[in-house]
Amino acid sequence: MRLSLCMIVKDEERNIKKCLENVKDVVDEIIAVDTGSKDRTPFILKELGAKVYSFRWCDDFSKARNESLKYATGDYIIYLDADDRVSKEDAEKILEIKKGFPKEKNLAYSLKIVSESPDGTKNSAYQVRIFPKLEGVRFEYPIHEQIVPSLKRKGIKGVFTDVVIRHEGYKDPEVLLKKAERNLKILKDMLSEDPDCWFAHYFLAQTYEVLGEKELCEYHLKRSITEDCKRHDVNWYIGASLRYVNILLERGEKGKARDILLKLEEEFDSDLVKFFIAEMDMKEGDYRSALNRYVTINPERLSLITIPMDEDRVRYNYYLNMGRCYEELGYMKLAISSYENAYNRAVSEEEKAKSILFIVNFLIKQDKLNLTIPYLEEYIKIRPSFKAFQLLTLAYIKEKRLKDAERSIKEALYFSENSKERLFCLFTLAFIHISQFKIEEFILDTDLILKEMNLKAEVSSFQDLYMLYNKVSKHFREFSYWIEKIKSGLNLLISRRISA
Repeated sequence: MRLSLCMIVKDEERNIKKCLENVKDVVDEIIAVDTGSKDRTPFILKELGAKVYSFRWCDDFSKARNESLKYATGDYIIYLDADDRVSKEDAEKILEIKKGFPKEKNLAYSLKIVSESPDGTKNSAYQVRIFPKLEGVRFEYPIHEQIVPSLKRKGIKGVFTDVVIRHEGYKDPEVLLKKAERNLKILKDMLSEDPDCWFAHYFLAQTYEVLGEKELCEYHLKRSITEDCKRHDVNWYIGASLRYVNILLERGEKGKARDILLKLEEEFDSDLVKFFIAEMDMKEGDYRSALNRYVTINPERLSLITIPMDEDRVRYNYYLNMGRCYEELGYMKLAISSYENAYNRAVSEEEKAKSILFIVNFLIKQDKLNLTIPYLEEYIKIRPSFKAFQLLTLAYIKEKRLKDAERSIKEALYFSENSKERLFCLFTLAFIHISQFKIEEFILDTDLILKEMNLKAEVSSFQDLYMLYNKVSKHFREFSYWIEKIKSGLNLLISRRISA
C-alpha cells in the first residue's frame, strides 16, 4: 500500500526542510500545493523530490487541501503543515502503520498533535492525519478544515495511535496574532452565510480570545454551545462549556458555573467535568466533597481527545489536589503518595518546585525533616533561595551530615537578604564549627556575628567566649537554640582544658 504526503504551503522556506527531514523517506510521494509563495519554498520542495502545484488562494483551506488530494496517487494520505515536526522515532511508527494498512481501506488514523503556546503551555489533541484516498473523502469548512465528517459518511472507522507530531506554529505570539487576524475574516464570512453556524462561533470565540476581545469571545462561545455542536462531537460541546465555565469563575459567578458543571456531569460520563467540580469544591474548602469526586476519576481520561488542552498539567493538578484533600482529612499515607505522584508527573520546573514544597511542608509537619533532603536538593536546582538552603541545612544537621550542612548554610548566607537571615546563618555556622572543634573557623564566625550586631568584645579564652554568647543570648532569643548548642560546645572545651 502506498502513502502520499499532501501539503499546502506558502513562504515556508525556513520550515520545509525540518518538516520533511524524517518523513520524506517514509512516504511514497510528496504532493505540495503552493498558494502563492514569494520565497524559495517551491524550489526547495522540488529539490527534496516533491511534486509542486500552484493554487490561487481563495480564503478556503479546504479547497486548497482538496486540491492536494486530487494529485495524490497513494492508497492512503498523510497531511502535514510546514511547521509540523516528526521525530525519527515517530517516523518509524508511521512506517509501521503503513505496513499494516488494510486492503479494504476502511481505517483512518488519529495522531497526537502537540503544540506550545507563547506562555509555554503545551496543548495536545488527537487529529485524523492519515486516511484512505477514496471518492468522496474530502476536507470541509474553509478554516480549521475537517476531514472527519466525510470519513464518517463513508463508514471509515478511526484508530488512535501513539505517533506524536509537534506543531510549531503557535509558539511565536506575533505569528499567532497574524493567524488570528487572517482567520477572523474567513470566520466572519462563514457567519454571513449561516448566522447560526456553531462551528464558526466556536472558532470565532477562540480567535477573539487570542485578540484579547473578552466580551466577543464570550458571546461567540455561548452561541457555539448548541445541540448541533453536541451531535457533531460531544467533546467540542464539553470543551466549549468548560471554557465558558472558566469565564464565569473569573467573573466570580460561581453559582452559575456550578449549575453548568452539574448539568454536564449528569448528561455525560466525563472525568474532566468531575475534575472541574472537585476543584471548585476544594477551593471552597469542602475537601470531603472534592475527594468523593476525585476518587471516581481515572486520571488517564482527563482529556477531551479531539480538543487541544494541557493534559499533563491537568493530571498534575489532579494528583496535587488529591494530596491536599487527603492531608486535610487526615489520610496521611495517601496524601504523601499523591504528592509524590504529582512530583513525578510534573513536566515543568514550576510544577516540580510547587509539588516539592507540598512534600517538604507535609514531611515537616510529620516531624520527618530528614526525609526532605532529596526533595530540597532538587528544589534548589530549580529555585535556590535562603529558605530552601536553611531547611536543607537543618535536615543535614539532623542527619549529622555536618560537612553538607556547612556547605548548605554558606549558600543560605549568599542568598540572605537581611540581618536576621545573616545572623541565623552565622550562628548556625558557629554551631557547626564548634561541634567539629574547628576553633579558628569558630572564632571567625564569632567576629562576623559581632560585626553584624555592631558590637565589640575583648576575647582571650574560651571562658570569655562563653560569657560573650551568654550575653548575646539575652538580646537574640530567636537564636537561643543555636546559642545554647554553642555554649554547650564551649563548656566541653573549657572542661577539657581544666582536665588537661
